Amino acid sequence: MPRILANYEGKADACLKALDDHDFVFVHVEASDEAGHAKDLKQKILAIEYLDSRLIARVMKGLEDRGIEVTVAVLPDHLTPVAQGNHVHGPVPVAILNPNLDPDSVQTYDEVACASGALGLLRGDGFIRAFLGR
Repeated sequence: MPRILANYEGKADACLKALDDHDFVFVHVEASDEAGHAKDLKQKILAIEYLDSRLIARVMKGLEDRGIEVTVAVLPDHLTPVAQGNHVHGPVPVAILNPNLDPDSVQTYDEVACASGALGLLRGDGFIRAFLGR
């Protein structure tokens, strides 16, 4: 069974460093996608948990420590279900934290919960408009 790895802390630190002189930073993590291709549910769950606890939490703490208010979005680029082992078409969960907007009532991050939130199902340029607050 392959072990799916990523340098979560390194990506978080690089993100925070890039924010010193960039207005927009994009961080891509391939680990959950690779676990989906490998049809390895245990590694996919672990990759998502690590993304949350080792990357997102580190970035959020770094932003807080620096007193930086930015808009943060978390989303996959596509679905890769473990059962299929390949990319499939369908809506992906999206979470956006914008310091200028009130949060909605969604408490979990998954396809169903996110679709029922204030963002609903975004189409076309809906994501970037929501992210930019336009």
